[in-house]
Amino acid sequence: PLTPDQPPPPFRLKTVATGRIFKPADYRGRAVLLIFADHNTGRSAQSVVERLRRRYPQFERLAIALVIDTRIVPRLLRGMAEGRMEKEYREAAAAIPQGYDPADHLILLPDWNGEVTRAYGAADLGRHLHLFLIGPDGLIKADYHGSDPATRAPEMVQALLGD
Repeated sequence: PLTPDQPPPPFRLKTVATGRIFKPADYRGRAVLLIFADHNTGRSAQSVVERLRRRYPQFERLAIALVIDTRIVPRLLRGMAEGRMEKEYREAAAAIPQGYDPADHLILLPDWNGEVTRAYGAADLGRHLHLFLIGPDGLIKADYHGSDPATRAPEMVQALLGD
C-alpha cells in the first residue's frame, strides 16, 4: 500500500475530450488530488470536485483529476464508452464559470487496462471513491477510501494548503 511521504507511482493517461496527456509529475509545485472511481461511483465524484472548487478555484493551486477504472469495458466498446464520457464532459464544461478553462477543471482519465488503478491500490471502487492527495513536493500526503469523500477531500486539502 502507498504511504504518506512516498512518491506516487508515475503514470501517463490521455484525457477525455482534450486528448492531453496527464502525468502527475508535470504538476510539481501544486497539490494534485487523484479521485479513483469506476462506472458505479464516477458520478459521485462530482460533489467532491464541486465542493473543492468552491474553496480552491485556482487550478494553479490544486489540480483535480478523475481516474476512471474502465477495464470492465470490452475493447470493442471503448469508442462508445469514450463518446459517452465526452458527452458528459461537454455538459459539465458548460457549467464551469466563465474565466476558467474546462480543460484544467475537468480532467477525466480513463484507465482502460486498470494499470494505474492497480498501481495505486485503489480497490472496491464500486462502493466508494478512493482519493490520493499529492503535495506540491510530488509526494503522497494523504489518501481516503470510504463513504464520505465530499467531506474528507476538503479536510485533506485544507490540512495541506491551509485556508
